[in-house]
Amino acid sequence: MRKPNRSDPGDPCAEPDRDAPQNAMDDREAAPRGLTSFHARRAIAGDAESSSWLYVRLFPLLLADARYRLGGAASRVGPEDLVHDAWAVLIPRLEQLGAPGARAAPRLLRFLSTTLLNLANASIRDHVREASYRRDHAEAAAGAHRETAGIATRLGLEDDRAAVLGALDKLEARERELVVLRGVEGLRYGRIAALLGRNEGALRVEYQRLLARLRRLLPGSVFDELDGE
Repeated sequence: MRKPNRSDPGDPCAEPDRDAPQNAMDDREAAPRGLTSFHARRAIAGDAESSSWLYVRLFPLLLADARYRLGGAASRVGPEDLVHDAWAVLIPRLEQLGAPGARAAPRLLRFLSTTLLNLANASIRDHVREASYRRDHAEAAAGAHRETAGIATRLGLEDDRAAVLGALDKLEARERELVVLRGVEGLRYGRIAALLGRNEGALRVEYQRLLARLRRLLPGSVFDELDGE
């Protein structure tokens, strides 16, 4: 699979996939900005490469979410491993989530972030373990990270993945927190305001400003598919 054409965010390939089912091609034409929706439809139909594409596409945002939720325990529990486990939960349930519309990314991210939160809470509760078990867990996390990098390289998305991670890492902690809570987890502004002790209107303005900056920095990236409201 060729690298997505950045000049046209709605076209997942430089040329059409001639082997793709006709309905998948129609989906792509109907949702020019819905790269994630296009691949979600194909993944539901059993296309393994589209499943891998989704994993790589959403990985940076989910990793930021896992790091945020783990907090100080991130160095001990392994956020990459949590992302891998959350994805393992999603795959058999893709079809149960229903046929994706033009904006599949927010719905997938909400499901995955809820799964991540449950996994993170369980991991933190069970943190007191034997040293050998913790070492095995760290090795599993490293393995999941290598697998993600391998998929990204094979699909030609390594640069995209690194760029999204880099853009998130450059945000201030409070900015990244807002992007995670609103963009990834899909929380309402009222709830975020209560959690952070900040003004709801100010949060809305700041989030929209941050998302616009990220979209300008990386046009055609997964930031284009986040809820911008």
